[in-house]
Amino acid sequence: MEQEHYLSVISEKTGASITALKAKLSNEKVAEHQLKKAKIEKEKPTPVQDETEDMLAGLAASEKSVRRWLAAVSGEMLDDDNARQLIGYLRKNPDADLGEVPLDLQKIEQYVKIVQLKSESRYANWEQKSLDEEMARLVRQITIKHRENKKNQLLTQLREAEASGDEVLSQNLRQSLNNLIKEKM
Repeated sequence: MEQEHYLSVISEKTGASITALKAKLSNEKVAEHQLKKAKIEKEKPTPVQDETEDMLAGLAASEKSVRRWLAAVSGEMLDDDNARQLIGYLRKNPDADLGEVPLDLQKIEQYVKIVQLKSESRYANWEQKSLDEEMARLVRQITIKHRENKKNQLLTQLREAEASGDEVLSQNLRQSLNNLIKEKM
């Protein structure tokens, strides 16, 4: 009886319930409400964007002397539509001055200016020979990437043709794949 009196006094002073105090006194655990853990959404890492095409387009737009390398780059090798359009224009007009963006490139004017600015800041102190070497390196990278993509595409088509039992198509795809593998850079 005396214990209950003291428990009620402690309960009033602390604000704790008498049940909790009794449980604490008898070393019993009181069931507490479990709070739900907040969902924390992890940010998915964004894939690194390949800037090779932009670098190539920017260097070609900024330096007329390296545009001769564009003959080795076809439109199908480029993934980015803006780069494809700019490089296509520069292949047709190798002496074009892009200080003022031509009418044919008005739709991608912002892209043209951005790649030119990046190129001018990246290659500002480079010598002409180094610019030629850089252009050759970029063309080689794009060519290698295109060949790898083409090879993977042919392999996928070959697997599908073999799965469907189409021997004629399978043989043609094998031949195309072999030709692609044998190509030298």
